[in-house]
Amino acid sequence: MSIKKHQDGKKGEGDMPEGYEVAWPPGCEKLGAGFAFCCGQDVLLLKRSPKSGNPLTWGLPGGNVDKTDASFQSAAERESVEEMGRLPEGLTVIKEVTTRRGKRLQKWYKVIVARISRAVKDSFEPTLNNEHTEYRWVDVKDLHTLQLHPVVSLLFASTGEFPLEQFQRVMEGAT
Repeated sequence: MSIKKHQDGKKGEGDMPEGYEVAWPPGCEKLGAGFAFCCGQDVLLLKRSPKSGNPLTWGLPGGNVDKTDASFQSAAERESVEEMGRLPEGLTVIKEVTTRRGKRLQKWYKVIVARISRAVKDSFEPTLNNEHTEYRWVDVKDLHTLQLHPVVSLLFASTGEFPLEQFQRVMEGAT
């Protein structure tokens, strides 16, 4: 990946890979986006296949931002359709949250938290691609019982960008 650099050859603020429409934050070397589809206190998780990165962990549908993506949401939509065959109908975006991970916090991932209705949740059956082996709606209070992808762990951690307690308050009353 080609990165624009200052004349002195060092990466600086505002530098980003060439040709991308989505702006890369300073210090970011990998940029991704995905959805946290939620209904009440349940969140949709996909189990990563043994051959995928972070194998056998439960994560969110999503992936890397491409040059063709006009926004984080379009990247999340494209990746979610690739991984699940389609998006749940009638989703309402309620929040965007950024997680950072890696030894130098160089991996940035935008999570788009979207609410769906109980009827949609009950009828939604994703057609998973080869990156995942199963899906499950998980009550957020039970997340600790699963082997989670780092993005999910960071997202809901008590010191994370969207602590579990805050998520539960925001999602109260969602049907």
